[in-house]
Amino acid sequence: MNNHSHDPRDRLVTLKKFATTFEANLALATLKNAGIDASLAGELTNEVLPLNVADREVDLLVPESQLELAQSALADIEKLDSNEDVGESDGADESE
Repeated sequence: MNNHSHDPRDRLVTLKKFATTFEANLALATLKNAGIDASLAGELTNEVLPLNVADREVDLLVPESQLELAQSALADIEKLDSNEDVGESDGADESE
């Protein structure tokens, strides 16, 4: 089912750090949909502790063997997000 399975002994590396659990979970879902065995570290600390105490970032972890694939998948999504932002500002002018 997963075309990008990895060796369980493969070392996990941090792909990106997020300020919120919400952002981290969006990226996690993107990678999992791409078949990448991603996981989060630090998410429970941010959910359980009050905001003024939980200033820790959430790490998005991927197996080292899937790092390049994961970087590419996230870059594609970030590219789409930036294109949508541009399209929103231009959309009103097109109706005239």
